[in-house]
Order: sequence, then structure tokens, then C-alpha cells
Amino acid sequence: MDTAGKRTPLFKDGSFMHERSFNQAVVKEMINQLKEYDCQLKWVSEEEKDVPLRIRSSRANTYLQNFIWLHGKTNINSIFISIHANAMSENWGTANGIETYYLSTGSSCSLKLAQVVQKQLIIHTKRRNRGVKTANFFVLRETHMPAILCECGFMDYKPEAQLLRSDAYRIQCATAIVKGIVDYMNLN
Repeated sequence: MDTAGKRTPLFKDGSFMHERSFNQAVVKEMINQLKEYDCQLKWVSEEEKDVPLRIRSSRANTYLQNFIWLHGKTNINSIFISIHANAMSENWGTANGIETYYLSTGSSCSLKLAQVVQKQLIIHTKRRNRGVKTANFFVLRETHMPAILCECGFMDYKPEAQLLRSDAYRIQCATAIVKGIVDYMNLN
């Protein structure tokens, strides 16, 4: 069994879902939806294997620095969003809902981004609102831009695990996060 947070417990039919399959599906849909806006995107962990946190944050920072160097702009409106599915243990439990994290010692922009994305996630998914919270997560601490981490439901709560496996819910989450990005960055 993988550690909590890597996959769902086994369903009755013996199947399970790796967190990565949810995360990647949401990011792919976000990229597709954001094509209609004038923005550049960089996916920092598109490999089919787990990318270490240090590499993810380093890629984001390098991409930002390269963009600044190439375009000669320093007033870049950049953000970092990490998409996840939550878990409390490797067994089925009762914890449920959506929460969005930001670094408490980070910029007020991270808090604002977390608030607008969390609001949209709750509006679009109708899941329990666990709120905007602070955490000292590596990817939040080590990125040099406003950064948030979205937990879009619990893999170890069977009703949400079923949702996390569904294309419809993945699209709802992506749409909500994109709406939050559009609102935050005034991309209308």
C-alpha cells in the first residue's frame, strides 16, 4: 500500500485511484480552458512519475526568471498553483471537503489568490468548505511568486473518492480554479 495521499483505499471491485491521475486530469483541463486567455502557462510536473517538490518549485522559479530575462519585464503577474487530492489515512474515513493553503509568511497576494480560488471551488463543486488555511508546505515556501495548494476532496472518503475519479468532477474543479485565476488576474 502506498502512503496516505498517494492513492485511494481499495474499492469493493479491487480498483483504486492514484492521486496523480486526478491531479494531471485537472491540470490538463485547466490548460485547455486557459488557452482562451492571454497568459502563458508552465506545467512543472507533467511526467508520469512523481516529481520531487524541490524540482517543482525550482522549475517554477526558473521559468519565471527566464521569462523576465527574455522579455525584459520585472512586473510579471505570475502565480503557482499546486493541485491535489487530500487523505488522512490509508483506510476509508469521514474527513471530507475542499481546502486551499497558502504560506502565512508569504505575500498578501497568496492569501487573496487562495480566497478567490477556494470560493470558486465551493461554488462549482458544492462540496464542504474546509476553508483557506496556512501551511509551511515546501512548494509554497520555495516558490518566488504568490502560491497556493488546493486539496480538492478526500481520497479516503468514499463519496469524494468516487467524485475524484469522475471526469465531470475533474472538469468542475478545473473550471473553478480557472475562474479563480481569471478573477484574481483580471483576465476577462
